[in-house]
Amino acid sequence: MLRLREDADRQHLGEAADLYWKAARWCDAVALAPFLTEPADQLLVARTCATPREKITDARILQAVVGEELLAPRLRKYADLTQRWRTGTVLVQVESYGLNSDRLQTTTVEQPWVLDPRGWHVDPTVTPITPDHPW
Repeated sequence: MLRLREDADRQHLGEAADLYWKAARWCDAVALAPFLTEPADQLLVARTCATPREKITDARILQAVVGEELLAPRLRKYADLTQRWRTGTVLVQVESYGLNSDRLQTTTVEQPWVLDPRGWHVDPTVTPITPDHPW
Protein backbone atom coordinates (compact mmCIF):
# COMPACT_ATOMS: atom_id res chain seq x y z
CA MET A 1 0.00 0.00 0.00
CA LEU A 2 2.84 2.37 0.88
CA ARG A 3 4.51 1.73 -2.48
CA LEU A 4 1.27 2.43 -4.37
CA ARG A 5 0.83 5.75 -2.57
CA GLU A 6 4.45 6.67 -3.30
CA ASP A 7 4.01 5.82 -6.99
CA ALA A 8 0.80 7.86 -7.16
CA ASP A 9 2.45 10.83 -5.44
CA ARG A 10 5.42 10.61 -7.83
CA GLN A 11 3.10 10.55 -10.84
CA HIS A 12 1.12 13.54 -9.53
CA LEU A 13 4.35 15.43 -8.86
CA GLY A 14 5.54 14.78 -12.41
CA GLU A 15 2.20 15.94 -13.82
CA ALA A 16 2.21 19.10 -11.67
CA ALA A 17 5.80 19.91 -12.63
CA ASP A 18 4.98 19.38 -16.32
CA LEU A 19 2.04 21.82 -16.10
CA TYR A 20 4.21 24.31 -14.18
CA TRP A 21 7.04 24.28 -16.73
CA LYS A 22 4.65 24.47 -19.71
CA ALA A 23 3.15 27.58 -18.10
CA ALA A 24 6.65 28.96 -17.44
CA ARG A 25 7.59 28.35 -21.08
CA TRP A 26 4.65 30.44 -22.26
CA CYS A 27 5.02 32.85 -19.35
CA ASP A 28 1.41 32.27 -18.27
CA ALA A 29 1.27 33.85 -14.80
CA VAL A 30 -2.34 32.73 -14.24
CA ALA A 31 -1.46 29.08 -14.89
CA LEU A 32 1.66 29.36 -12.70
CA ALA A 33 -0.17 30.87 -9.70
CA PRO A 34 -1.63 27.62 -8.27
CA PHE A 35 1.90 26.21 -7.94
CA LEU A 36 3.09 29.22 -5.91
CA THR A 37 1.68 29.50 -2.39
CA GLU A 38 2.98 32.95 -1.52
CA PRO A 39 1.07 35.93 -2.98
CA ALA A 40 4.37 37.86 -3.23
CA ASP A 41 5.80 35.08 -5.42
CA GLN A 42 2.70 35.09 -7.61
CA LEU A 43 3.04 38.85 -8.06
CA LEU A 44 6.76 38.60 -8.84
CA VAL A 45 6.10 35.97 -11.52
CA ALA A 46 3.29 38.10 -13.01
CA ARG A 47 5.67 41.08 -13.18
CA THR A 48 8.36 38.92 -14.78
CA CYS A 49 5.89 37.69 -17.39
CA ALA A 50 4.81 41.27 -18.14
CA THR A 51 8.39 42.34 -18.82
CA PRO A 52 10.41 39.19 -19.52
CA ARG A 53 14.20 39.19 -19.74
CA GLU A 54 14.43 35.55 -20.72
CA LYS A 55 12.47 33.20 -22.99
CA ILE A 56 12.19 29.50 -22.22
CA THR A 57 12.18 27.51 -25.45
CA ASP A 58 11.90 24.06 -23.91
CA ALA A 59 11.64 22.41 -20.49
CA ARG A 60 11.82 18.66 -20.01
CA ILE A 61 11.15 16.85 -16.77
CA LEU A 62 14.05 14.42 -16.41
CA GLN A 63 13.00 12.88 -13.11
CA ALA A 64 10.57 13.35 -10.23
CA VAL A 65 11.53 11.94 -6.84
CA VAL A 66 9.34 11.91 -3.73
CA GLY A 67 10.63 11.82 -0.17
CA GLU A 68 9.28 10.05 2.87
CA GLU A 69 5.74 10.77 4.02
CA LEU A 70 5.73 13.49 6.65
CA LEU A 71 2.13 12.93 7.70
CA ALA A 72 0.25 9.63 7.60
CA PRO A 73 -2.74 9.62 5.21
CA ARG A 74 -5.14 8.77 8.08
CA LEU A 75 -4.13 12.05 9.77
CA ARG A 76 -4.29 14.22 6.67
CA LYS A 77 -7.96 15.15 7.11
CA TYR A 78 -7.01 16.89 10.38
CA ALA A 79 -4.13 18.88 8.91
CA ASP A 80 -4.20 22.62 8.41
CA LEU A 81 -3.13 24.22 5.13
CA THR A 82 0.47 24.62 6.23
CA GLN A 83 1.00 20.99 7.25
CA ARG A 84 3.40 19.30 4.85
CA TRP A 85 2.50 15.78 3.77
CA ARG A 86 5.50 14.94 1.60
CA THR A 87 8.40 16.64 -0.15
CA GLY A 88 9.73 15.98 -3.61
CA THR A 89 12.37 17.09 -6.07
CA VAL A 90 12.03 17.55 -9.80
CA LEU A 91 15.01 17.54 -12.12
CA VAL A 92 14.30 19.72 -15.17
CA GLN A 93 16.36 20.47 -18.26
CA VAL A 94 15.60 24.02 -19.39
CA GLU A 95 16.58 25.62 -22.69
CA SER A 96 16.34 29.40 -22.77
CA TYR A 97 17.82 32.57 -24.18
CA GLY A 98 18.02 36.14 -22.95
CA LEU A 99 15.93 38.59 -24.94
CA ASN A 100 18.98 40.79 -25.52
CA SER A 101 21.10 37.79 -26.55
CA ASP A 102 20.97 35.28 -29.36
CA ARG A 103 22.72 32.56 -27.36
CA LEU A 104 20.69 29.50 -26.40
CA GLN A 105 21.68 28.00 -23.08
CA THR A 106 20.74 24.70 -21.48
CA THR A 107 20.65 24.33 -17.72
CA THR A 108 19.55 21.59 -15.38
CA VAL A 109 17.39 22.77 -12.50
CA GLU A 110 16.84 20.80 -9.30
CA GLN A 111 13.53 22.15 -8.06
CA PRO A 112 12.10 21.35 -4.60
CA TRP A 113 8.36 20.76 -4.29
CA VAL A 114 6.03 20.10 -1.37
CA LEU A 115 2.69 18.27 -1.08
CA ASP A 116 0.10 19.65 1.33
CA PRO A 117 -3.72 19.95 1.38
CA ARG A 118 -3.54 22.31 -1.63
CA GLY A 119 -1.65 19.74 -3.74
CA TRP A 120 1.90 19.82 -5.11
CA HIS A 121 3.55 23.23 -5.34
CA VAL A 122 7.02 24.75 -5.57
CA ASP A 123 8.72 24.95 -2.17
CA PRO A 124 9.78 28.61 -1.74
CA THR A 125 11.47 27.91 1.60
CA VAL A 126 14.26 25.94 -0.09
CA THR A 127 14.69 27.94 -3.30
CA PRO A 128 13.20 31.44 -3.04
CA ILE A 129 11.68 32.99 -6.12
CA THR A 130 13.63 36.11 -7.16
CA PRO A 131 13.52 38.46 -10.16
CA ASP A 132 16.62 36.76 -11.55
CA HIS A 133 15.22 33.27 -10.94
CA PRO A 134 11.43 33.45 -11.21
CA TRP A 135 11.07 29.78 -12.06
